[in-house]
Amino acid sequence: MKLRVLVDNYTYIDEYYFGEPGVSYYIEDGEAKVLFDTGYTDAVLKNAELMGIDLDALTHIVLSHGHDDHTRGLRYMLGCGKWEDPGFSKAPLHLKKAKLLGHPGVFEPKFDGAEYIGIPKEVTRLLDLKLRKGMTSADLPNELKKLDEKIEVTLSEGVYHITDRLTYLGQIPRTNDFENKEPVGERAKCTCGNRYCSCDTDGVEEKEDDFLLDDSALVYHGRDGIFVITGCSHAGICNIVEYAKKVTGENHVAGVIGGFHLFDLDERLEKTVEYLKGAKIDMLYPCHCVSLAAKAKMYAAMPTGEVGVGMSLEIE
Repeated sequence: MKLRVLVDNYTYIDEYYFGEPGVSYYIEDGEAKVLFDTGYTDAVLKNAELMGIDLDALTHIVLSHGHDDHTRGLRYMLGCGKWEDPGFSKAPLHLKKAKLLGHPGVFEPKFDGAEYIGIPKEVTRLLDLKLRKGMTSADLPNELKKLDEKIEVTLSEGVYHITDRLTYLGQIPRTNDFENKEPVGERAKCTCGNRYCSCDTDGVEEKEDDFLLDDSALVYHGRDGIFVITGCSHAGICNIVEYAKKVTGENHVAGVIGGFHLFDLDERLEKTVEYLKGAKIDMLYPCHCVSLAAKAKMYAAMPTGEVGVGMSLEIE
């Protein structure tokens, strides 16, 4: 498996790519060409062009969860948003039915107070018309037909095998007593009655705490153990690693990369570091939503690497 960091909060010295507070990883495993998350802006497209990565050839787009710093890049990839920089190619991707894979909850409306922080509404509208209203591709409005030609949405709460060795974990069981105890924003139920709501926010009838049950991850089963790839780890990085071990039947963890949603020097961080150290992970790559203080704790306890846009990993 080959992995390249396309979007992250940080860039490396003397590597001139675009950084933003988001996540996107390009992954190749055999014939599969996978984009894991899409970042927040068109940075994913700009960086891919600079790195010589052909995103038109994607076979899968996997979403870790529904927040917009992981999904809003879809607007630019699929031609729903305005290209922001005239210095790059104007055309959106010419995908041919790439699988857009995620937990069903990825497509639910998500809010931080009054602010909408969910997946682009163009995608939820396509789901609304096809899944709820039963429209065929021929019946879709003209503005959605091209979108429908590019993606085939696959919803999965369960495990989904992308290749023989690369697996989407689906909904993560939350088994420990210290992770994901607080909601992150809210999810909404709409007056339209559609789980995959594409209405304006005025159509929202009620909101409830969002514990992000849609949060998931990838695991690669390699020669030297498993390698776990996360977005924000709202399900808890320890829960994710434990479930990856269970799904693969492999106890040795060769590495973990992604956001862990850890910011404060608190009991949760102490227990997380204790677990990760005890798991004897060969190399940890915390990034995105991990504070400097939290990274320092990990660095002091176990092998920990730096992550930035352009980083490459190859796992056998």
